[in-house]
Amino acid sequence: GLKIALPETINEEVDQKFLNYKNTLYLVVVMIVYGLTIRLVGFFLTTSLFLLSSYYLLGERRWTLMFMLSFPFVAIFMFLIHGLLDIYLTDPLLKALGVIG
Repeated sequence: GLKIALPETINEEVDQKFLNYKNTLYLVVVMIVYGLTIRLVGFFLTTSLFLLSSYYLLGERRWTLMFMLSFPFVAIFMFLIHGLLDIYLTDPLLKALGVIG
């Protein structure tokens, strides 16, 4: 028959001093701000800034890596969505710059 592997239940207490509630709360606030500003500012800038701030809150401090993992990936994603799949994302910033119509 079919066997299902379930994890062994261990009754370990979680040490509360290692939980970082402050950064979790900051990340939730960043997500709310992202959701509220994406239509006003546009997908490209808000998503890139959301990724940058998330990386920072999660402990990354190498700014070059953070920029390389946010702006180019969002640009590639926008190209795939807009250029290949013909799904139009309204982006007032890129429209003002003349990048998209």
